Amino acid sequence: MATLLLHLHGPLQAWGPAGAGNHRSTLPHPTRSGVLGLLGCALGLPRGDERLGELDAAVSVAIRIEAPGSHARDYRTATVDKTVKPDKRSLPEEAVMAKLVGDRRTIRAKLTAPVSGAETKIGVDGYRQDARFTVGIGADPVLLGELAAALRAPRWPLFLGRRSCPAPFDLCGAILEEDPLQVLSTLEWQVSPALRASVREVTRSAGAVSLQVVHDATPGAVIPERISGGRVASLTPGVRRYRDWAVQRAVVSVPDRTTTAAADPFELDLSEETA
Repeated sequence: MATLLLHLHGPLQAWGPAGAGNHRSTLPHPTRSGVLGLLGCALGLPRGDERLGELDAAVSVAIRIEAPGSHARDYRTATVDKTVKPDKRSLPEEAVMAKLVGDRRTIRAKLTAPVSGAETKIGVDGYRQDARFTVGIGADPVLLGELAAALRAPRWPLFLGRRSCPAPFDLCGAILEEDPLQVLSTLEWQVSPALRASVREVTRSAGAVSLQVVHDATPGAVIPERISGGRVASLTPGVRRYRDWAVQRAVVSVPDRTTTAAADPFELDLSEETA
């Protein structure tokens, strides 16, 4: 088995689970279903295509959280069509005239006819802001070569979970001759030296940084963790279904070559007195 690396970073990302009503949340890291959807877009596979299921069965996924970022919320509005029963207090003109002359049949007909209109709904979307993840796709080297070629010249636009989160141009990384967990256990921290000092929620000690890896549960794992909706069951349009993703978590320690914090260009230099 070989490993294809994907570098997921950008201002905003959003990864499952399916929203309830107008509220859509996000997990602190990508899901297997989201990564497979990304690969499907690159290959040009429509929803419901049997090849998506074959791809899901052919690959393993491991995700390393390089920089968790922070949670952000965005309020949105959407105008949707709405059909309601007319209100007796706001009868149309014809019904008012019919009421004056006692024409109950016309009044009854106007009250039973549905009225079409528009309704504005307010929703809340959750995002991961300024986060960075490295995904290891484990599969046969021939298949990984096809995936890498598709990611560098995708059939459809690529997104980091939602269409409002475009994928970076350097999404596709190298293909390495080890399994995903081994690669992510030794790969250097994938955060630029200028930004490492500003990354929060990671543990540093003695020139090393500890990073969390979420990966497919190994066969026979004792009570693996299950992420609701993290794996695709069916992407048939109109009847999309998801199932739990059985995962395990590991903490790996990689070298931290951060020396000094990057200079802030907006910080005033007060080391010397001015006349």
